[in-house]
Amino acid sequence: PDVQEKAYQEAQAVLGSPTAAASATFDQIQRLEYLHAVVTEVLRLYPSVPKEAKWVFKDDVLPDGSCVAKGSWVLFVPYVMGRLETLWADAGAFKPERHLNKPKPSNFVFTAFQGGPRICLGMNLAYMQLQYGLALLLLSCHLAPVDGGKEVLALQHSTTLPSQKGVRLQVTLRETAVAENGGKTGEEN
Repeated sequence: PDVQEKAYQEAQAVLGSPTAAASATFDQIQRLEYLHAVVTEVLRLYPSVPKEAKWVFKDDVLPDGSCVAKGSWVLFVPYVMGRLETLWADAGAFKPERHLNKPKPSNFVFTAFQGGPRICLGMNLAYMQLQYGLALLLLSCHLAPVDGGKEVLALQHSTTLPSQKGVRLQVTLRETAVAENGGKTGEEN
């Protein structure tokens, strides 16, 4: 709840009302620094691609000095890496603040968008869309997990990282959204 409130306050300060936010500029979206940190922290703990494998085309040496032979596979697991105390202080806690006013972690530690020559070309666009979408949602609605959000932890093992039963939320329109909607709640529309 405190993270949601901070993100809402930032969205309101930078973008204004839900109606004003609908025509936000690129510069405004870039100023959503706390929302950027929230998205980064979500991707650290719940990367959309939880496990990765790379095939080795030629003999090579990894940054730690390990030799990898042509024809072998290198496997890494971002889902586990995001929870390693050796990589992240207090790794099990959801703390967007760890990404504010600090150097970005290496793309080989925070691997949600890969690293090196294989870094995701759409990374900046993805961040912009996620920040803006989340800002619009928070300006209009307050979200609360049903049953304490326990279903979030029931994950499927697949190429991507879906929840087995989805994430059940109670969605309540904020007063500003109701006022801009002529006083009608979502149920009345």
